[in-house]
Amino acid sequence: MASHRFQPKDFSETLLPLIRNVNDAFCSAEALENMNVKGKFVLCISDGNVTRIDKGHHVKDASGAGMILMNDELRGFNISAEPQVVPAAHEVIQA
Repeated sequence: MASHRFQPKDFSETLLPLIRNVNDAFCSAEALENMNVKGKFVLCISDGNVTRIDKGHHVKDASGAGMILMNDELRGFNISAEPQVVPAAHEVIQA
């Protein structure tokens, strides 16, 4: 599985819950507003009207511990190395 990862050296090795918004997985501020993401990793689709960088800011603002950016089928195996404000992994769709 191809991916790009950012994880600070002081990040805990404790396993954390992974959640997503089934109605809006693009991680807009509004989509995360009424979710309890505190201390959890958030699964975000890497498409939509929210940039990948903004998705990380929205997760951080909602007190999320980190995020996994998952490409949609259109983006397939293309990943981008980008600085994020939370620990993040950019994953691809498996064929």
